[in-house]
Amino acid sequence: WKSREEEFTSYDLHKKAVEHLMFLLMVFMRFSDTFKDSIDKYLFVDILRFLPTGSLLHFKDETIGYLSAEKILFNFSTFRNTTFDNCHLCHAFFRNALIENCKFEKCCIEDGDFSGSDISNTTFHKVNLTLTMFSSAILANVNFNQVFMEKINFNSYKVNQDRNTVLKGCKFEKCEMTEAWFTKNIELDNNEFILSNLCYAKFARGVYNESNYMKGCGARGIEIPDEEYFNPCQVS
Repeated sequence: WKSREEEFTSYDLHKKAVEHLMFLLMVFMRFSDTFKDSIDKYLFVDILRFLPTGSLLHFKDETIGYLSAEKILFNFSTFRNTTFDNCHLCHAFFRNALIENCKFEKCCIEDGDFSGSDISNTTFHKVNLTLTMFSSAILANVNFNQVFMEKINFNSYKVNQDRNTVLKGCKFEKCEMTEAWFTKNIELDNNEFILSNLCYAKFARGVYNESNYMKGCGARGIEIPDEEYFNPCQVS
């Protein structure tokens, strides 16, 4: 603790919280003149419900280190060139977040929720994503390296966004992906699965197509209905 004390104090989440409260105050002031009307009262309450504390934050060129915050809300937030280092974020919410050129290093985000998010050029290294949801998320050039992601769910239920889950140019290397789900409203394009455990993973018909590549993966009980896609050049 003492050796990393500077890192704890250099990043100030308190300041972010104050900025968020100031935003809510500005909304309140906007309707202050007509607040006697019940419509505006209920409107303000709805705004408070729609923007829970911790949402709509913006991070750029920052490092968030050794943050321990379960069920933290980063919904509708923006992360650019941001690093999460050794953070404990179980049950964290990144719904409809924008994540670009970021890195998650040695973090625990078990049972997290990235539904509706847009993630690009981002790396997850030695992260625990067990039971995490990526419904209706778009992932482009995302690298999962040595990630524990058992029972991870990429199915799109079109709740947070009315769109499919899209994985394009992603790489899963040395990942634990037992019972991963790729079965509902998913598009896979030019993805690589290398030396990963895909035992009992499920792919729906037409999801795993010929543009994807699988090498040296555990495949006991794996379900890929389109058998014609198995060929020596693509799957070994």
